[in-house]
Amino acid sequence: MELGVASSHQDGRYVLALRELLRAFAKDGELAGALLVGRFPDAFLVRTCNWRRHGEIILRQGKPDEARHRSFYLRRVPEDVAHRADIVLSDLDGRWEDVYVQPRTRLQTTTAVFAGKIPAAGGAVVDLAHSYVVYEDFFHVSDGKLEVREVLGADGAVVGHEVFADDRSGDHECSDVERATANALAIPDILVSRLDARGVALRVRADIASLAAPRCSMTSRVALPRRSLPVRRLATRGPATS
Repeated sequence: MELGVASSHQDGRYVLALRELLRAFAKDGELAGALLVGRFPDAFLVRTCNWRRHGEIILRQGKPDEARHRSFYLRRVPEDVAHRADIVLSDLDGRWEDVYVQPRTRLQTTTAVFAGKIPAAGGAVVDLAHSYVVYEDFFHVSDGKLEVREVLGADGAVVGHEVFADDRSGDHECSDVERATANALAIPDILVSRLDARGVALRVRADIASLAAPRCSMTSRVALPRRSLPVRRLATRGPATS
């Protein structure tokens, strides 16, 4: 197969298309795995969750209104957790197409400091920091929700903030079967392996190669099962991404 160059970053779309191909193979019969030979696109995972912590925290660091706290705080900051992840390809019954985001997107970041222990649903905060990060062409594994409300004074001016957290929402990338378990996880249904020589192969220049370099050899034996498992081999030609 050949994956053409796109005008925008859309590796995730290619990955989802390949996943549909593997799904079709799996419907035809037992499928144990896929071997990708060549330059294939990768899935980029971004993770967001409500993280409750206690300790030192600096808000608006380096700015005139910088504030230092030692208290309980709630942090919700999107983070790139995997630039290359084959779970999207291997989890055939998951809902990864529901969490894919192609265009450049701003994701909000929030860090809220509480006076004492953080209530289960949140509440009034003593300090708050807002910002955002920008991502493109990613699968957003987002668990929980966070709502920031302004507290207004008699004159309508903002005098404080309240932050409310909901941890019940999540696991959107999981299938119904996976979400019904006690600990919902996206579980691979097949094995995915890759053989990609780009950036690995090396052609040694004869004029700089050392004649005194020792020769090396390596021999290995691999025991294979008598009955081979069904594995699909896919190969690409040309670049897969822009």
